[in-house]
Amino acid sequence: MSTNVSRDLDTFLMRGKNGISEQSKQIIHDFIHALTSHEDLNPKTLKEYASDLKHFIGWFGQPITKKKKSYFSNIINTTMIYVKATRSDLQAEVEKIAWR
Repeated sequence: MSTNVSRDLDTFLMRGKNGISEQSKQIIHDFIHALTSHEDLNPKTLKEYASDLKHFIGWFGQPITKKKKSYFSNIINTTMIYVKATRSDLQAEVEKIAWR
C-alpha cells in the first residue's frame, strides 16, 4: 500500500463519530492493505470501502435493542420458512424423478 494511501486511511479511521475499537480499526486497515496487495484499486475506492466497514462495525457494535432483535428475528424466521418450503419442493421433485 502506498504511503499516502496508508496515511489517508489512518487519518480517516481516527476521525468520525463511530467510536470503534482499536482492534476494529486494525482489522479495517489490514483488509484494505490486503486489497491493495491483490488489486489495483483507486485510493478513493479504498477509502469508500473503509468507510463502509467503519460504519458497519460502528452499527454492529451498538447494543441490540428490542426493535433490532425483533427485526432480525423476522428476517431469520422468513428465511427459514422459505428454505424449508424450497427443500420440500426439491425433495418432491427428486421423488418424482426417482419414480420415473
